[in-house]
Amino acid sequence: MKKGWLLLFLILCCIAATAPVTAQENGIQFSLTEGVDSAEVKSAIESNVSRLLTEMNAAQKDERPLNLCAMGMNEQAMQSLMMLWNNGPFVCLDDEVVERCITTSSGYQVRNIPLLLRPKDDKNAEYQNAVICFDKAGSIDNFYFAIPDSLFSKDIRYRFDLTDSCSQFMLDYVEQYLTAYYKKDIQFLSQLFNREGGVFIGKGKKKKNGDVSLSYTKQSREEFINNLGRVFKRDYPIKMKVNEICVWRSVADPKCYGVSLHHGWTCRRYKDSGYFFLLWDFNVGLPPMLHIVAWQPDMIKGKPLPVEQVFSLNNFDS
Repeated sequence: MKKGWLLLFLILCCIAATAPVTAQENGIQFSLTEGVDSAEVKSAIESNVSRLLTEMNAAQKDERPLNLCAMGMNEQAMQSLMMLWNNGPFVCLDDEVVERCITTSSGYQVRNIPLLLRPKDDKNAEYQNAVICFDKAGSIDNFYFAIPDSLFSKDIRYRFDLTDSCSQFMLDYVEQYLTAYYKKDIQFLSQLFNREGGVFIGKGKKKKNGDVSLSYTKQSREEFINNLGRVFKRDYPIKMKVNEICVWRSVADPKCYGVSLHHGWTCRRYKDSGYFFLLWDFNVGLPPMLHIVAWQPDMIKGKPLPVEQVFSLNNFDS
């Protein structure tokens, strides 16, 4: 009888030793409060995020690359995460994360995942909130950093109402644009600026009545992208800072929106800052037509770019 119990005990020990350790048992536990009707999809999202956050912490602690082979995510999400990790690893300091889920046109999204970024060769860590997107089955299909909550005034939060598909699309796109700098994703930025819009330097002339007439000199897209590419090739982390965000809805055409960001970024001794402007037309549905993409340096010949020369929807809303 004793031999039987001993054999059973050994079998159970072997099973325990070979069974995979879940995030809930030894790691970070993620759970949803609302937003997913299907219990199966809800469970998949919770499990995938729990395992991912646990793996991030383990990889950072062991100073090794991320192991994403069994994380329930597609190639795009894995590539995005690896590019971000190369800029600097990050950890989740919370043992338990609880968030709501947002329904999107392609699946689901979870925001406000708290992370601490620890860039390579940089003692200054920074906090970031991550956005994780999922397909309709709950698999991870994208990962990027969110715009800081401190920038969301009541007006901006109203205009970026995530129950509205247009607002959701714009916010996601802007956040992926900012994350592209962290990832040193020159391909994304090159495609973005490969349009009729481009990189502009603003000039203003005051009229007799006090109004300002605007004119702009268009910088070569190739020059702009080549400059970025040279900096991105350096083995130093990128750090971003977003100072301001503005959103306008056209009076003439309510399905047209303008979004402006004032942001800067540094790569060791190199730094740049300016205004990024997008003009979208949702009359064609999703995805919308992107009419204008513009970057304006906020310093021209050593002087700040006057506020009245910064692109806004008023320049095009006619």
